[in-house]
Amino acid sequence: MSAYDNEERALADALRSQATEAGLQPASFEAVRGRAGAIRRRRAIGAGVGLALAAAVLAPAAWMVVGPDSAEPLVADNPSIEPSPTPDPTESAEPGKAHSFTSQVPQGDAPRVAYIQGRTLHRPDGTSTDLLKGSYLDLATLGKVTFAIRAGDDGTNQLYIFDEVGNASEPYEGVNSVVKLADGSAVGWIDGDGEVWTYGATGPFSLGQAKPDSTAVAIVGLGPCDGSEEGSACGLFYNQPGKNPVMNVSEAGPIPIDGGWIRLADATDSSLLVGQTSYTDDSSCHQLLDVNRVLVFETCERVPFQFSPGETYLSANPTSYLDGFASPGLTIMDLEGEDVAWWTNDGQSDGQPDGQADSLYAHAWEDEEHVLAVSTGPTGWHVLRLGVDGSIKKVLGPVATDDPYADAPYVLEGR
Repeated sequence: MSAYDNEERALADALRSQATEAGLQPASFEAVRGRAGAIRRRRAIGAGVGLALAAAVLAPAAWMVVGPDSAEPLVADNPSIEPSPTPDPTESAEPGKAHSFTSQVPQGDAPRVAYIQGRTLHRPDGTSTDLLKGSYLDLATLGKVTFAIRAGDDGTNQLYIFDEVGNASEPYEGVNSVVKLADGSAVGWIDGDGEVWTYGATGPFSLGQAKPDSTAVAIVGLGPCDGSEEGSACGLFYNQPGKNPVMNVSEAGPIPIDGGWIRLADATDSSLLVGQTSYTDDSSCHQLLDVNRVLVFETCERVPFQFSPGETYLSANPTSYLDGFASPGLTIMDLEGEDVAWWTNDGQSDGQPDGQADSLYAHAWEDEEHVLAVSTGPTGWHVLRLGVDGSIKKVLGPVATDDPYADAPYVLEGR
């Protein structure tokens, strides 16, 4: 028996012991093999995404990140976050009240994250590169390397890796989403065969296997996520379909979770988790858990989406129900579950005239103080900047499309 076999057996025994203590049954490695497929727009909340209408109720779930050479959970330190730019005082507005979600607002600065408009990648430094022709769904960057998911003509999504001048790799087929490590050192995805990939300084690395139709939600831990000792704390979280737990994949293999959630919304390096617990015909409930898996708050009035880069805020839907193509606006919450600022398209906030409000199609955190929101409305598609101080500015647009329910012309990279 090789040293690797000994380590593998010791790790398996440790996982079984941990699962027994938590009242769980360990999942077999083969039980989570499969083929991933369905389209997942990680940052979009429209086009049929209805969290409150989830068809499958999943079994109880708990997570940990375990490295290949240790039976103990490895908790990654939260990487330092670059200071946010000082807010422009001209953008300030009264916080703690509802504001109109509309593109009829002053012009702001260009986005401070990468984005795709049409087929062109725009970088924060002002440079741009044309990518392959097509409709793009998700985006991540590592320096000058770009990871972009393009919708295939046959309905199968393709992840392409582009160099600085737009040369494309052979695609990874059947990829639904691409997620980025908080320190910016690696990205991760699940291909159409269910293989979980990470990509860092040394290129692609196979992290494990996932079940068919699973969706990558977050990658956490320490870079470079390449199988080396330095990267052994990496793990990728994903939601899998059917009556199975929410899952995490580390280099130790799949680990089931504890919590009884229907769906994981987001996870952080400091081990915060937010996810959906239940739904009815007209509402849904969600929880935030801390590093010790202690309930921080529960809400049945909002649908939480994403943590801010510095883990100070949560973006959320202004109501507890999602249905249809887009959302009425956006709410920013603190981590105690209180609303900080919110925007709605009900035509009553800030005295905006009827017919001038937009709807939220997708969003991404730009920095610790701002969210970029892709909106669609009577004057076309825009990108709006929403501040935790209640401010709203228009940064891109308008772009008109023949079909107002077609894919958005903008794809944002989140942080």
